[in-house]
Amino acid sequence: CQSNTTQFEALRQFQFRAGDENFCLMFVSLVPILSDEQKTKPTQHGVRDLRSLGLSPKVIFCRCPIPLAQKCKEKGGNIPLSKLNRGKRFW
Repeated sequence: CQSNTTQFEALRQFQFRAGDENFCLMFVSLVPILSDEQKTKPTQHGVRDLRSLGLSPKVIFCRCPIPLAQKCKEKGGNIPLSKLNRGKRFW
């Protein structure tokens, strides 16, 4: 959709104008449960899609109906965050 592209571009330009120390992009992702297994692919794809638009989240929040399994936390921990590697993850 054109309006979404415009909004993402505005965010991308704003992050450069504001500077890294004044801009914090946060990503909220659902970790669905399919066949009794928590899936992290939607989070990985969401971060990848943001990066393709020139945006890199510093913080990733994962939502799930039940507490995240250690295996999911480890998978999510492999998602690189901001360029300066100062990102945080909240499970």
